[in-house]
Amino acid sequence: MKNILHLFIGFSLFIISYNDNSTKKVEEEKPAFDAFATTIKADSAESDAIINNTKPQKGGIEIPNELKSFVGKGQVTYALERGDINADGSSDYLLSIGKPLPKDEDGNLDYEVIEASEEKLNVLLIIRDRNKMLSLKASNNNILDYPISTLHEPDGIYPDSIGTGFLISYFGSGEGVRSSYTREDFFFTFSKHDNQWYLSKIIDETGLNSPGAALNVDIEDFKEEHPNYTENQIDSIEELPEEYSKATITIYTSKDFVRRVAFSSFNYDDYYSGKLIINKE
Repeated sequence: MKNILHLFIGFSLFIISYNDNSTKKVEEEKPAFDAFATTIKADSAESDAIINNTKPQKGGIEIPNELKSFVGKGQVTYALERGDINADGSSDYLLSIGKPLPKDEDGNLDYEVIEASEEKLNVLLIIRDRNKMLSLKASNNNILDYPISTLHEPDGIYPDSIGTGFLISYFGSGEGVRSSYTREDFFFTFSKHDNQWYLSKIIDETGLNSPGAALNVDIEDFKEEHPNYTENQIDSIEELPEEYSKATITIYTSKDFVRRVAFSSFNYDDYYSGKLIINKE
């Protein structure tokens, strides 16, 4: 009888122990499932962050864990690009951070406050050394506005295609079929002499957003200005006249610059006001 009782008690303890272990196993796996459910909502721009086992930042995009120490208290990340920017074959980061965008009482973005502020994002160049450690090598808080425009893609900073630096791209556009656009790309190249990035090239492009549509809208004016075109020629036109061409592109190189410009001291206003380019006239 005692043997049967001992057997019964032992079996009961085994069942209890098995249930406890099963419960613990489910509880331990649940956070991993929740993390996966969160990351699958991220878009392609955040895919690299997901690979690095990141969690969402409140008010900003996801970033790899190894970058979180570079984002100060009360700041969020607005843009993240990864690539070699100093020609050493390692993966570096271009990080754009700033304060959370202000909202009104209804929870909508408060554009009046945003537009009244002259504050810009802080752009960080974070480099990976031979020991795979990250460090901040340069920064500039005077080049990128907060991304509040819904008319076009925000201005941004991106690694170049050959691993020797990066470019800052500015894009502006009007509305309507007669509207024009401007794109200005500023290329910075890494210098091994002093481990800094210097402006090496500018590509300035302007054109019509919809050259074909603009031609149709201005068709009567076009007929007056080009009396040699017949109706059939206008209807079947393939190559638009110069004033309706896709773009006008101007390229400046270092020999055109007034001075040598380092990334940390670069200011778009210098170019816009004409203080950066030598007057060739």
